[in-house]
Parts: sequence; C-alpha cells; structure tokens
Amino acid sequence: MDDVEQTQISSLQARVKELEDAIRYHAEQRGDDRCFLDDLALYKLIGIEEHPGLNLPVDQFLSNCRRYWTCQQTGAEYQKAVYDIPAQQQIRTDE
Repeated sequence: MDDVEQTQISSLQARVKELEDAIRYHAEQRGDDRCFLDDLALYKLIGIEEHPGLNLPVDQFLSNCRRYWTCQQTGAEYQKAVYDIPAQQQIRTDE
C-alpha cells in the first residue's frame, strides 16, 4: 500500500469516526436535551447546510418543537414539520 492509499484510508476512517460520534451524541440525547435542531446538526455533517426550520417565526418553531416532543413521549409517528415558507425556498426531503 502506497502513501496515497494510506492517506485515503486514514481520511475515510476519520470521517467514519466523525459521523459515528455525531450519531452517538444524537442518540444519547434525552428528555429536554433532544430537539429537532439535533437532527439538523446531523444533516449539516452530510452537506445539507440550509433547512427551512431555521427560518420560522418563533411561535411556529416552538409548535414544531412541541409536536416533536409529544411524539418522542408517546411513541407516535412524527409527521413532517410545518413550514409556512414559499415552496421554492424549501428543501426537498422526500427524494
């Protein structure tokens, strides 16, 4: 194995470790430590930099947080968050 291959392997191993650490941190969040913003932090690691949830009015933002929390407490399926922003500014998450 030459130096280039070893560098590539080391780089990939570091990336896997970074992603594992982020997923582990996310999975360990409990109670009021957990928020959909934690999900956004994971998205950022895979290159999704913008999300419509960050540009909401505070009442809508908190409403989505309440829905998320309720689903976490009850085991109900979390439905897509509500975003009252123009469609052209939304990120497609169903692809």
